[in-house]
Amino acid sequence: MASEEGDVVFDPFGGSGTTYIVSEILKRRWIGSEIGPIDSIIKRFEDIDFHRDQIKEIQAKKNILFTDEMKKIRRKNGHWLPETLETAKKNKSKKLTNK
Repeated sequence: MASEEGDVVFDPFGGSGTTYIVSEILKRRWIGSEIGPIDSIIKRFEDIDFHRDQIKEIQAKKNILFTDEMKKIRRKNGHWLPETLETAKKNKSKKLTNK
């Protein structure tokens, strides 16, 4: 998260290889180690296109308060949305002045 393209990322606890695969996809150089089995890490690299697509989808949604799908759900459940806040404020103000 705090690195830029070309930076070196070090993860001494490889686990399932999340840091390695994301570093590879986001064009970071990486160094890692793991004392346990590395089958899951190898599998991730075999499926790198799948992970690349997932990261693209995540990045497309960053800095968006609510996706279109979430807006539909919020409308259905009667929850606020940024575009409904101003209307809600006006309605509340009217109710207070009518009392």
